[in-house]
Amino acid sequence: MAYSFTIPVRHGVTISMTGLTDDLDLFLLRGTGGSCSASSCLTKSILTGTAAESIDMTLDAGTYYIVADGYSDAISSFTLSLSCRMPEICSNGSDDDGDALIDCMDPDCSTFPTCAPRCIPAATVSCGTVISGSTTATGYTDVIEDYSCSAWPETGNEFAYTFLGTGISTGATFTIDTLSTTYLDLYLIGSADSTTGCSPTACIEASETNDATDSISVTFTPGTTYYVVVDGYADYTGTYRLSVTCP
Repeated sequence: MAYSFTIPVRHGVTISMTGLTDDLDLFLLRGTGGSCSASSCLTKSILTGTAAESIDMTLDAGTYYIVADGYSDAISSFTLSLSCRMPEICSNGSDDDGDALIDCMDPDCSTFPTCAPRCIPAATVSCGTVISGSTTATGYTDVIEDYSCSAWPETGNEFAYTFLGTGISTGATFTIDTLSTTYLDLYLIGSADSTTGCSPTACIEASETNDATDSISVTFTPGTTYYVVVDGYADYTGTYRLSVTCP
């Protein structure tokens, strides 16, 4: 059973489904072309049995669909409720949505640029650098799971380097090889919105192969700071060799 709703501005929403007599589940889908498609699912609540289901998240303006569906042919009556609240404004120092969490402390702000988790660079590389490293070496962090230029869950440790483009060269190739696991990936991050570290929302390019080598080639602006990050897919950690070559 599907229902649609439209919100004119960004809101926090809470959807609850209660009064079940069999195992129904709750899904929230983004509106696409006037119909609800399973491929546009945003989130779900799939508790077992007759437990009440609920979804709570912040949504941008637009049309959405709520779907109640039965697990393994289950059929049940239910009571559905939808409530909306003003979302947290992530940079005004106030508790806008009344949940006692302010700005970046509120999960609603997890994707806000200045609230996103940031890795802290532990070393510096430059043109001609060849260095052995490890995502468990002193200085690693484990705070980034998602990069704006990637769809993969990089939940392992990350080790970050600062790269400052200097000299007459305006291009560089960053390569990690001799990997102890093929599930280490390579990211290049800009510094446009980074004031205290490397922000995954400023990701420029990613190399995420299952090969023994990952490489990124870019044209850079001399005098601009960039960050080179080695991260592990799905909790993997390991060793590698990082090299930086400039034409």
